[in-house]
Amino acid sequence: MQSAPLEWSLALAYPVIVDIVRNWGDPDGDTLSEVTRDVFRVHTPRGRLAFTATLAAGAVAFHRHICKEVTW
Repeated sequence: MQSAPLEWSLALAYPVIVDIVRNWGDPDGDTLSEVTRDVFRVHTPRGRLAFTATLAAGAVAFHRHICKEVTW
């Protein structure tokens, strides 16, 4: 398909736009950042550790996925 980059850009732009619109006004727990903070309970040491571990594991998985066909 010739338009794959455009399609992916549009697919990723929608959630970003929604988050920007939800960010207007008072912080009322409706943006992705606020929901993530609540889900991981980052106000606790255990929650910060869980978030950091999840973020690191996701970064490693994404890196391996993108670079899997690269030969060094």
